[in-house]
Amino acid sequence: MSLRPPRSVPPRRRACRTCRARRGGSVYLLVLGTSAMVAILGISGLLAARLVRATAALGTDAAVAESLAVAGVAAAANRLGRDAAFAAAPPAGWAGPEPLGEGSLHTKVEPEPGSPGVHRVRVRAQVGDSVRVLAATLREPPRLGPELLPNPSFEHGVAPTLGRGDEDAELRRVRLGGRRVAELDDRDEPSDGLEVPMPADLLTDATFRLAATARVTSGGDHLRVGLEARALHLVVQQAVVGPVAGAFVTIVDDLTLPPLPPLGSRYFFVETRDGTAGLQVDSVSLRRVLDPVAAEVLPGSLRWLADDDRPAGA
Repeated sequence: MSLRPPRSVPPRRRACRTCRARRGGSVYLLVLGTSAMVAILGISGLLAARLVRATAALGTDAAVAESLAVAGVAAAANRLGRDAAFAAAPPAGWAGPEPLGEGSLHTKVEPEPGSPGVHRVRVRAQVGDSVRVLAATLREPPRLGPELLPNPSFEHGVAPTLGRGDEDAELRRVRLGGRRVAELDDRDEPSDGLEVPMPADLLTDATFRLAATARVTSGGDHLRVGLEARALHLVVQQAVVGPVAGAFVTIVDDLTLPPLPPLGSRYFFVETRDGTAGLQVDSVSLRRVLDPVAAEVLPGSLRWLADDDRPAGA
C-alpha cells in the first residue's frame, strides 16, 4: 500500500483552465451578439427598402394625379369651346368618374354668376391613394364674327335697308315702346318685306348665321328670312316660321354659303309669306360662324385645392 500523498494540480494550471473557460464563453456571447446585430441590420435594411419603395410609389402616384388633373382642365376647356350646347347647360354637380391612364377623373363645371361665357371648373384626379384637385376659370371663345349688315338695329334710320317687291310700299322707322323698329305697310303685292345689301366679298364655303326679330302686324301670320343673289334671282337660303301674328319672334338659321354668281347684287331679306300683311322688324343680323377652338384659361386662375368637396362614392 502506497503512502504517497494525492497528486494536486498546481495553482497556476488551475488558473489557466479557468481562463480558457471564460474565454470560450465570451467568444460565444460575442458571436451570438454579432449574429443578432447582423439580423437586426438586415431586417432594418429590408424595412427601409420597403419604405423607400412605398414612398417612391406614393410620390409617383401623386405626380401622375397632378398630370391627369391638368389634362382634365384641358379637356374641359376643349369641350366648352367646341360644344355650345354643353357650354349653355353643363350638368349640375360632379361628372364621372372617367377612366384616364392609370387613374380616374371627376369634373365639375359651373357658370360664373354675372359673367356670361365664363365658367368655374374643378377637376379631381385620383391615382391609387393619391388625389389632386385642380381648379380653373375658363372663358368661352367667340363663336360668331362681327356683324356684316350695316345699321342692323335701325338706330340711324332705315338706310341702307330697302322695301322689297312692292314699289308702293312705305318703309319707315317708328318708335315702339322703348325701341325703334322698321315698319313696312301700304303694300299691294304678296311676299314683300325689306332687304339689306350684303357685302360683295363674303367667303364661299363658310358658314353664316342669319337672324331677324320681327312680327306680322296684320293680314298674315308667317315670316321668311333668307339670302338672295339677284343676278339669277337665286334664293340661297330661307327659313320660314309661323304662325307669329301679333308677337315679335326671333328667327335664327345657319347656312354654308355656296359659290355665288360673280355679277349682280346680294341681299339679306325679311318678308311675309301671306298677301299684303303688315311687317315690323326690330333687328337683322348676318355674322360668320367661327371655327371652334378651346376655351381660354384665365391668367392666374389655376390653383390646387384641398380634397374637401368629394363626389358621391369617392
